[in-house]
Amino acid sequence: MPTTVGVLSILEGPARDEVLRLWKLFETKYDSRAVQTFAYPHLTFHAGGCLDVAALDDALTEFCQIDYPLDVEIDGVGYFELESPVIYLKVLPNPKLLALHEQIGAVMQTHCVSMFESYLPDNWVPHITLAMGDLTPANFQRAWRDLQNTHPQFRTTLSNMHLARRDSDTGLVELVSSYSCGEQMAGL
Repeated sequence: MPTTVGVLSILEGPARDEVLRLWKLFETKYDSRAVQTFAYPHLTFHAGGCLDVAALDDALTEFCQIDYPLDVEIDGVGYFELESPVIYLKVLPNPKLLALHEQIGAVMQTHCVSMFESYLPDNWVPHITLAMGDLTPANFQRAWRDLQNTHPQFRTTLSNMHLARRDSDTGLVELVSSYSCGEQMAGL
């Protein structure tokens, strides 16, 4: 059975602190804490099902000989209309971010038996999740109405890359590997 994995960058510094503040707000005001199944605010590049996580880890270790950090801009909030809505911070796409996403996708497709549709290039909306999986319809409506009076806007630097996996028994997400990224990536 495939293991659910994802490649992501964990937020650091003031950006992390702001997302943690918003997570706490969603927990206390809207009774939403499912996003905290993974303890780190992050941006996910790709996710899918993998039979050989060790081979993917090796490929990502080789891939990560890249020039990373990457500056990104957060500009506003949005939501995905799903059975259980997801509220997120919008990450503005830029050429370096999109190129990195495409290249990580190529590595993932080589080593995974399935890719999550929402992370494929034509579907990917770069974002940082604030609430997911446990917002009641009433709390979603309250949160969305409350967020209309705010417009989070800040820049941050993504300076790390990680492979994570979802534990099929607990549903918790845990880090498998962290990569040291250093040399210039072609085309970025």
